[in-house]
Amino acid sequence: MGWLANPKRAAYNHIYHKTTVGIDKMLKNNSTHKIEKEIVNKSDIADLMINAINENLTSVTTADYRGLKKYIKEKDYELTSTIYDKIFEKLKINEEYGNAIDVLFCAMYLRIYEMLPSDGMLFDVDYYERHLSRLRKYIKRIPKNIRNEVWNTENIDNLVRKGLNKYLTPLNNKEKTDKFIECLKKYL
Repeated sequence: MGWLANPKRAAYNHIYHKTTVGIDKMLKNNSTHKIEKEIVNKSDIADLMINAINENLTSVTTADYRGLKKYIKEKDYELTSTIYDKIFEKLKINEEYGNAIDVLFCAMYLRIYEMLPSDGMLFDVDYYERHLSRLRKYIKRIPKNIRNEVWNTENIDNLVRKGLNKYLTPLNNKEKTDKFIECLKKYL
């Protein structure tokens, strides 16, 4: 009916609606692009971590890989840490103690990753202490002669940085790593 009553106005409206984009449409397209980019980044982090583990460890199963990929994508680092704990147990059984310590530090770092501040403030001590007591317990289960070889509190900086660079490079934030090392030295 618009074309019959006022063809000039109808033509103008038709062209206007085809060529004009509202702010709501622009915001919608922009947020969709952001979400897609975020999904790709999470997937990339998962792949990088899995590749790092794959290059260094032979005792990781397909189920471990699937779990790692799933939880890293969901940014559930506590469950990712649980998988690292399982990897630690396997390495310990195979007497790969050097790798076991590296993986153990990664498990600890992941478990408190979201809580690690970069502004110098300390987080909930009780929560951290609970996980550190677990770390102490694990380390005590490594045979004493090997423990003295691979575990040295004076060399903790190098041990932590080596482990994080080896398996968690995409999440290895300098400020968080420094704070993690500082807290390890304080509570271990």
